[in-house]
Amino acid sequence: MTRSPLFTLLISIMLISALHSCDISGRQEAGSNEITIYRYDKLQSEFIEFNSFNAFQKMTTEYIDATKLLTENILGLGDVRDPMMGIKLRNYFCTDSILTRINKDAEDKFSDMSAYENDFGKAFGKLSKEIDGIRIPYIYTQLSGLNESIVIGDSIIGISLDKYMGSDYKLYKRFYYSYQRKYMSPERIAYDCMFYYLTNQYPFNTDQAHNLIEIMIYYGINNYAVSKLLDYDEQKIMGYSDEEMKWCKDNEKEIWKYMVSNNHLHSTDLMLIRKYLGNAPFTAFFGNESPAKVGTWLGLRIVKSYVKKHKAGIKQLLETKDYNEILIKSGYES
Repeated sequence: MTRSPLFTLLISIMLISALHSCDISGRQEAGSNEITIYRYDKLQSEFIEFNSFNAFQKMTTEYIDATKLLTENILGLGDVRDPMMGIKLRNYFCTDSILTRINKDAEDKFSDMSAYENDFGKAFGKLSKEIDGIRIPYIYTQLSGLNESIVIGDSIIGISLDKYMGSDYKLYKRFYYSYQRKYMSPERIAYDCMFYYLTNQYPFNTDQAHNLIEIMIYYGINNYAVSKLLDYDEQKIMGYSDEEMKWCKDNEKEIWKYMVSNNHLHSTDLMLIRKYLGNAPFTAFFGNESPAKVGTWLGLRIVKSYVKKHKAGIKQLLETKDYNEILIKSGYES
């Protein structure tokens, strides 16, 4: 299927692929506050390090969907049923000393996932109360070879632990700029999972042209929902430092005035949209003292203003398609 330029832009802005998959058995029960994170990464490590037949057998039986996603979609190694897949998979990781070291470090760093299980349990417990019948996904951890950070499907969330080693992780500095590394910390795992899960459940219509303000508000809706589900404030949602958050608040009126006076809000120019929403050292229109994603932050501010005036719930917001109506009814004037 041919993907629209807007779809490609949104994915590049997110920097995380949402890969659709078939169901994995063992989906969590709706309404439950107990979430189990399945340690597929440990099977990977056992197979990669020791060439364990038992580990690979489990990967291709009990975890066949995760293995199919990994080998076919993420690593591009071909059909998971290929008799040579075990050799291909081991060679992919074993012949790269950097990946070998990162995988070992990830195993050490993420020996216990109970804190994340608690976060997800609370978040999905709240979501189940807000949205009757919402699918509670099967959540597992994996090693992606520094590819997708999060894998999302209708009932699956895969977390690539090798992409969350921390902004100061030494080996990241060979491959990523500092503004990229700031979003590669363990503290971003719960946010990333919930945000991309919601955007998969309530996708943005990319079959038609959308302007900047519509995408801002779409992001704002999902960020608002995540903030309520995880009890995060604006700063934690955005991943801003104290200085970056202060800059946004101090310059909020000027930012909005600039966007309005330059007719940027209704622009469909993909490069302009990327400058407001994409990850970068700063937001290009406002100089190097500004943080990135200023448009994303303003979208959240607009949605919060709308909720304050109209007492809208999470379900109502997520099902909204008229983003301009939210802007108008929000009364937002910075």
